[in-house]
Amino acid sequence: MKKIAIVTPCLLNGGISVNTINLARMLANVYLVEVVALESGCDYQLPVGVTYQTLTKVSGSASLLVKLLIAPHQALKARQLLKNRNYQLIISIAVRPGLIWGLVKPRRTKMLSSLRSYPSAHISGERLPLFIKTVRTALFRSYFKNLGLFNDKVICNSKLAVADLINNFNAEPERLGVIYNETDLDAVKTKAAEPVPGGYGAVFKNPVLISVGSPKKPKGQWHLIRIFGQVKKAVPGLKLMIVGDSELSNDLVALSKALGLKTFSGFNKELPENNAEYDVYFTGQQKNPYKFMARSTIYALTSLWEGFPNVLVEAMACGLPIISTDCRSGPRELLAPKTDPAHETLNPEFAEYGLLMPNFDHSYKPTVEPLDKTELIWRETLAGLLNDPPKHKGYVEKGFKRVEEFSWDKIAVEWKREIAELLTK
Repeated sequence: MKKIAIVTPCLLNGGISVNTINLARMLANVYLVEVVALESGCDYQLPVGVTYQTLTKVSGSASLLVKLLIAPHQALKARQLLKNRNYQLIISIAVRPGLIWGLVKPRRTKMLSSLRSYPSAHISGERLPLFIKTVRTALFRSYFKNLGLFNDKVICNSKLAVADLINNFNAEPERLGVIYNETDLDAVKTKAAEPVPGGYGAVFKNPVLISVGSPKKPKGQWHLIRIFGQVKKAVPGLKLMIVGDSELSNDLVALSKALGLKTFSGFNKELPENNAEYDVYFTGQQKNPYKFMARSTIYALTSLWEGFPNVLVEAMACGLPIISTDCRSGPRELLAPKTDPAHETLNPEFAEYGLLMPNFDHSYKPTVEPLDKTELIWRETLAGLLNDPPKHKGYVEKGFKRVEEFSWDKIAVEWKREIAELLTK
């Protein structure tokens, strides 16, 4: 059997880690698969037959500055590993692993990069100290402009990301392809049926607006909190639940309280039994977010940019209607597949499979100042959707049909075909 290395940042809880584990599982019955992480930390069980190791003991939760400083050491470790392994193919998940492994791999070893973001936004959008952002931007821009030097093939998870690489980074179209992210629908449905912790049972007797994802700048969740503060006035008993934990968590909690919202901060504590007295619930990181999603009313994605947001497919599989920014990239291709992926709406768009909304500006403003024009549009549209049961039901039914296009089996066939073609060239 041919040997494949799947190289990834780390296996801590997150979308990239899920994609890594899923890809390893897809390929494990066809190839000898080894997962190699740049940093340590693993929140997932590896598929049977898949080996795993890390290049450093540094945690995947370390700062970007630390990760930049240890990159040369990781490159040396990767080079040593390549000498001791006979990999026929390296598959990099995300940009950093692709850059590090691409610099040290032998020319005879083929490489495929799986890009999980919208390149232009990924380069410039992160909220980072100026020096770190400058270095990171220079490295990533160089990588995107020289994809052909590192990779035999580049797989993006949206059509718009491919167009971005061609139009803004002069990438060679023949090296590019699109495979959407997969979702294990059976696993999602099984986990969605599990009970929520006792304290949350009473919360879900009310309408709940939910957002799942680490509170970072790309998720734009400060907009959601500001909008919710106004929408709850029109929807009695409405609750907001944010599942996840990251560097902006404390800022978002502070914003919620400053807006006069009764706020539960569950990052280090459990919610007391039968406690529905709060307006906003920060649950912290949850190994099973689906049981929270399945009991909610609407899923809201306020991301400023994405690659392809897995969470929207998962939310639809949990029976939730979607309201989402028409951000670059992914939501439009999922919710309005018959439209031009490059189109970006300026007004509420009741698309075939969900509600697409104008994107917010990218400035970080967790303030209590009045809602801006875009937030006001969101306020009115979200309140309307919450008070429109027929529209709500229609999107739920259509969502169940749409997610079948992203099933495990369908996407696995596409990946196996792509890899088989690459290895036979």
